Amino acid sequence: MNSEEVRKAQKQVDENYAFFKTQIAELKRDYHNKFALLHDQQISNFFDSEDDAINIGFEKYGEGNFSVQQVRESVVDLGYQSCVLAQATA
Repeated sequence: MNSEEVRKAQKQVDENYAFFKTQIAELKRDYHNKFALLHDQQISNFFDSEDDAINIGFEKYGEGNFSVQQVRESVVDLGYQSCVLAQATA
């Protein structure tokens, strides 16, 4: 990825994360410990594993156009780098 693509990817992640934080209270009840695939500040789907969410994200949206967050008691910002590392080790 060039620097412009990285900037756009980070913006996608930041916006998705801000959206996710507003939804977490409702999501915990039905999707606890699931992995949410986010794109353009919307939840696309939920998955049992992070790998599944990342793989579908790459297939559906392409590199840098999605993010993945786990539905948990406390929200953790994994950032764009975690998706890159997870894909690189898959």
